[in-house]
Amino acid sequence: MGKKISKVTILFGENRGKFYEIKENEKVFLGRGEESDIILDRNSVSKLHCCIYMEEDCCLIMDLGSTNGTYVNDEKADSPIQLFSGDIIRAGGFELMFESDNHNDRCRRNSTIAIDLDNSTAISKNSRSLSPFLGKKGDEKKIKRIFNCIFGISFISIIIALLFLIKFFLEN
Repeated sequence: MGKKISKVTILFGENRGKFYEIKENEKVFLGRGEESDIILDRNSVSKLHCCIYMEEDCCLIMDLGSTNGTYVNDEKADSPIQLFSGDIIRAGGFELMFESDNHNDRCRRNSTIAIDLDNSTAISKNSRSLSPFLGKKGDEKKIKRIFNCIFGISFISIIIALLFLIKFFLEN
């Protein structure tokens, strides 16, 4: 048996208070089907809903194409999301809390952040996204739209201020 490194506890839904240990080098499948390691018995949960697994000493969760999605602290887990102790996982009407004693330096939240304004991208290594718009896969278009909106609003504000100044000076 592997060393106990973390656990998932059901906070809301059937079997409230029940917890499941996740051991080192173990993949744990959550879902409604009998092939799941943690069975969440509701129709709103897919047969194989999501998976919790280890990678580089860090615990990750990923949705497996479920109908209703998997969320970690209200962030959709379409791609792997790193789990930290105290994170709340939502899957089809169930809420679970992830807990871990793993204090590995590679698994710290907010370890490295890089923002490239020329390409309007944000890279958040070994941390969760910095905001709803930064750090997620495929969000480059959203970031460009935000910068374009900010630039557009600033440009329009400057034009309005100039027109106001011109009118003011012409009247005097």
